[in-house]
Amino acid sequence: MVFNDKNNSPSAEYFLDTEQLEIVDETKYLGVILQSNLKFDKHIDSKARRARQQLGMIKRVLYEAPEKAKLLAYTSLCRPHIEYASTVWDPSTKLLQHELEMVQNNALRFICKLKGRDSITKALDTLNMQTLCERRKVSRQNLLMRLLSSDQNHNSLITTYDELMQDRVSTTVTRAAERGDPPTIYARTFVYHNSFLPKTVREFKNYTSHQQ
Repeated sequence: MVFNDKNNSPSAEYFLDTEQLEIVDETKYLGVILQSNLKFDKHIDSKARRARQQLGMIKRVLYEAPEKAKLLAYTSLCRPHIEYASTVWDPSTKLLQHELEMVQNNALRFICKLKGRDSITKALDTLNMQTLCERRKVSRQNLLMRLLSSDQNHNSLITTYDELMQDRVSTTVTRAAERGDPPTIYARTFVYHNSFLPKTVREFKNYTSHQQ
């Protein structure tokens, strides 16, 4: 199947060998809902809904359980639903970020027995936890570092930088990547600007500039 492209003629047909491909607006691949507009709001809505259902089950079954048991149940049965493949779909809009954080905030209220205006931030500190947004950021940075630590992946990534930046002087780019300061990838669209590679590279540049 192929994604529906509004810029193409509605009568466009695509074939793989002799088999005609179905044109769709979205599809699921390896557990992630991919959309033709390159957004992930449907995937995030789906996973947040599944996580809320799982959290509801945990609350019913472990209502009187100790704090450690509740925390273990959340981190092993609920949180994975809203973190699987997050390096791909990590949202940049406040609305989607808030939708995900609300799942964890509700879990924290249950785990720590918070009431009314009790602080979520204090509960995170008490349990030595990060926000989901912080965890996704660390996950993306770790993935990029793993890519750079492999000679094969490192060379492939450097080639990608060269192509994206229309810069064929690979030596300069390689040295920058080796010291953890790869060149910024500029993007014309909001979606691409906040996709994995450009977004994570910017974060590395900001981090290294603050360390100097």
